[in-house]
Amino acid sequence: MSAAGDSANNSGSKVYPCEVCGHVFKWPYLLARHYRTHTGEKPYPCPHCTYRTTRREYINRHVCAAPVPLLKEPALMCHVCCKTFGFPSHLKRHMRIHTGERPYACPACPQRFIQKVHLKLHMCSHHGIKNGGQG
Repeated sequence: MSAAGDSANNSGSKVYPCEVCGHVFKWPYLLARHYRTHTGEKPYPCPHCTYRTTRREYINRHVCAAPVPLLKEPALMCHVCCKTFGFPSHLKRHMRIHTGERPYACPACPQRFIQKVHLKLHMCSHHGIKNGGQG
């Protein structure tokens, strides 16, 4: 999600392509919001329960649609930065930021990645290997 990825469409207008899936956006804030679908980031928490979402406006819809009583079990929380998660796999992936663990190794160079999707993107863009070398 860098300025280096900016390009222009046929009409000369600047466009912002997603580095993961190639979807193109007219505005950088839309690309940033879309990128959360790949990272799993949900920065907006419900003040009443453990629900989290990618967009602030979804919190209002969630709260207004059906007020939810407080859950008996606490959300999964990172003990380092206190960020909460709805799924154990999301917390596990997040913890790699703090531990430095990069379990996905590129077979063509020394690069390692936190997420498999980032390895696949790297292999395609740097080594010309589609689908992470599969198929």
